Order: sequence, then structure tokens, then C-alpha cells
Amino acid sequence: MKRTLICIAVSIVYFVLGIGIVYLGAPPKVFFTWDTVSEVDAAGFLLCRGDSPAGPFLPITETPIPAKGDPLVGASYEYVDRDVIWGQRYYYQLKEVERGGGSNAFPDIVEGKAGAGWAWALAVGVLLAAVGAGVSWYSTKPREGRSTENGDGST
Repeated sequence: MKRTLICIAVSIVYFVLGIGIVYLGAPPKVFFTWDTVSEVDAAGFLLCRGDSPAGPFLPITETPIPAKGDPLVGASYEYVDRDVIWGQRYYYQLKEVERGGGSNAFPDIVEGKAGAGWAWALAVGVLLAAVGAGVSWYSTKPREGRSTENGDGST
């Protein structure tokens, strides 16, 4: 009975450890990058997010991300969306904000997932729990040639 309780306790600890490893290794955030070839009259960019590829898409930044390029040379950009729920899938659309106040939405919709999610975390947790149970079951096995009738190794 004691051996079984030790295995259960070790399995629970390893299960929680597995979930923690996945969460820390793939925290809830989505990396978004884009490049421009040229930026004629571009003041900046709004990154918009939706829960569906059909939208609606709402801006996730309060102000436009400032344009770094010029009419002849574009630039590279990156943004990390941290205001997300772990494991949830999001859809993004980029809008260029012009110096005159207008904006142009790019037609491409990009999908991103915030971290690994529960499926991966549970799988790793179960795997580590099984390993922990096996190791603890084997390590608490009575040694051959030892009697445990009196609990002190004597017969």
C-alpha cells in the first residue's frame, strides 16, 4: 500500500511538472513579423486581431507602429502580442496608416497560436507521470534475498 501511495504522489508531482515545463517553454504570446519593400506616404501600421479568419479585426495597439522605411527602401517589423489566452488561436490583419490619415488593409489574414496549449501540456504531463510512476515503482521494490516480515530485514 505504501509503495502504491508513493507512486501516486510521484506521478502527480511529475504531471504538474510536465505542464509547468510546457507552459514556461511556450508561454502565451504570438510573434508577428512583416517586411515592406517600400513605404510611400506610410506613417505606420496597425496590427488588428480577430477570433475568426472572417473577422471582425480590432486594433491591438493604441497607436500605429511607426514606419521605419522610406519610398525607396522598406523595413522589417516585429510585434509580440502578449494579451492572449494560452493555447488559443488568433487571426491577424495588417493595416497601413497613411500620413494623410487614410488606411489600407492588407488582404492576407495570418493565423497564430498563443503558446503550445493544453493538448501538449497534458500529453507531456501524462508522459512524465508515467515515467515517474515507473521509476518510483521500481525503486521502491523490495530487494531479493531480503525478508520484510518483521519490517527490519530480519526473519
